[in-house]
Amino acid sequence: MPVQWAFNDIEQGGYGGRELFVRPLDPESRFLIVTEGSSDAAILRHAWKILRPHVADFFDFVDMEEGYPFSGTGNVYRFVQGLISISVQNNVLVLFDNDAEGVANYERCRGLKVLPNMRILKLPDLPAFRSFQMIGPNGELKADINGRGAAIECYLNLDTKARVRWTSYNSKADTY
Repeated sequence: MPVQWAFNDIEQGGYGGRELFVRPLDPESRFLIVTEGSSDAAILRHAWKILRPHVADFFDFVDMEEGYPFSGTGNVYRFVQGLISISVQNNVLVLFDNDAEGVANYERCRGLKVLPNMRILKLPDLPAFRSFQMIGPNGELKADINGRGAAIECYLNLDTKARVRWTSYNSKADTY
């Protein structure tokens, strides 16, 4: 049967604060989300608060206010190796962008002996990214940015002026 835990009137009446009725989530029920950078973590943190506020407190992000300690996909790979080596007990989600670097390191991480409490993910390919406006060595044209240039920001509500600019060549993936 559905159960409703109602304490708002007690809290609003000043008889006790929320902390008397709602206990913190046990560490084994929480998830640690590891991303490529602090902006990725900020976007996801904000999205949880908007889309699923009732579970937003289930997630912690590897992030520090004065700078993300493991920026870049190569460092995320090494961090994942470290988590595996210490047999981390937390539930861990590692999320890579759907760009050349992210996909390359996603594949590298998938080759590790990942613990049962860990998931290695990358942002999905989207049909809208098969023909996305980009600026590259051949000028401005439309190209498929799935697996090549789809950073997390591309998954936001973009206006029609949004562009991906190819800036560097990834020799491992043989793509910009």
